[in-house]
Amino acid sequence: MKKFLLCILSCMIALTACADDTNSFKSFVSPTHANRCKTENEDLCEYGVLTDSRDGQSYKTVKIGSQWWMAENLNFESVNSYCLDDDVAKCAIYGRIYIWSAALSACPEGWHLPTIDEFDIMVNSVYGGPDALTSSSINCGRRAKCSDYYGFSVIPAGYITINGSFGLSYEETSFWSSSEYDFLHAYAENLNYDGRYGVYSSSFIKYSGMSVRCLKGEATSVNFDTSSHRMFVDPNETTKGSFIDSRDGRVYKTVTIGNQTWMAENLNYETSNTGCLKNDTNNCNIYGRLYPWKEAMISCPFGWHLPSIDEWYLLFDAVGDLSTVATKLKSTTGWNLGFNGTDDFSFSVLPAGYGGSVSNINLRKDGAAFFWTSTGSEFDDKGGYAGFADLIWFRPEKSRALKGSMNIEAIYSVRCLQD
Repeated sequence: MKKFLLCILSCMIALTACADDTNSFKSFVSPTHANRCKTENEDLCEYGVLTDSRDGQSYKTVKIGSQWWMAENLNFESVNSYCLDDDVAKCAIYGRIYIWSAALSACPEGWHLPTIDEFDIMVNSVYGGPDALTSSSINCGRRAKCSDYYGFSVIPAGYITINGSFGLSYEETSFWSSSEYDFLHAYAENLNYDGRYGVYSSSFIKYSGMSVRCLKGEATSVNFDTSSHRMFVDPNETTKGSFIDSRDGRVYKTVTIGNQTWMAENLNYETSNTGCLKNDTNNCNIYGRLYPWKEAMISCPFGWHLPSIDEWYLLFDAVGDLSTVATKLKSTTGWNLGFNGTDDFSFSVLPAGYGGSVSNINLRKDGAAFFWTSTGSEFDDKGGYAGFADLIWFRPEKSRALKGSMNIEAIYSVRCLQD
């Protein structure tokens, strides 16, 4: 995965934005300047009201230049949309947070998710950056209240990071566009209030969650090829099989989900640098072995490989609803406190434990599952050894699969993916 994309997303918390200019999407549309219509003492903006026939909710709208925009965040409930902190009351304040696939079809009839070009038409037509577009009830960084010169009334509405956690930042807010960057990333329009970036567009992984502002009219051309995306694979369409590792004769269950074929068990190929849960070799037959990252990188048999973080997200894309990914992939037995999964796709994730290092005798099962990915480096950020690598994390009480990063000397499970 491109590091600058992850950098942007990880920075949205105290998510101080760290967008790389090479990742910004630049529009070449000539702007038509809109007139400021709102001051501290009067409001002459042209407003309207949109009533969503699907649920009866009404939204304030505003005309900026030649475009009609929602002047509030969308709050239509759909699959893969969420309230900040899973608190329904916060949806009434901030609107809902959507992953990209949900945002694409979230707008009501006669309105659409804007392209990044359409966002840029609006942004290029106004003066004053984020201050001019943000609600006057919000502090603009260190400055006094924002001006909201055009009645667009942005509020920092929170986000969901790619590790599944919620955040509320008073320094930045982001809106999905319908413009795709690549299979796993799409463009969003961002407003930053701490004075460093202003209003800018960048690409984010589609499993992050952002706000939606709809634009009036039918959608124009969208850079989105539906034929290249496989979402919501029917569990009945998976193919089960088996594979024999020629190195030790061990047989593994496999499962094909969409276009990917995975081992349906954790790898249990023994090398001198691996360990078993609680240092009990019998546990390796149940949970597989635990590997440090550099060993994990070369542990899969010929024709298979350690999957990247992108390839894990392709699996989640195929499984479908992000809010239940972990539940659908976890085994039906073995999890603490009854937090078993439904194992709809026969992927059968077990809580296989972990260790601080191979020499750490306190290998333990704690009701969670951790899988190394190939996305990482053996060097730290200062050029020394003992770097960090990304991992996928299944917690017992969470229905989302989480992303994390860990020192490469720690030991975690391995699932191999067919080349």
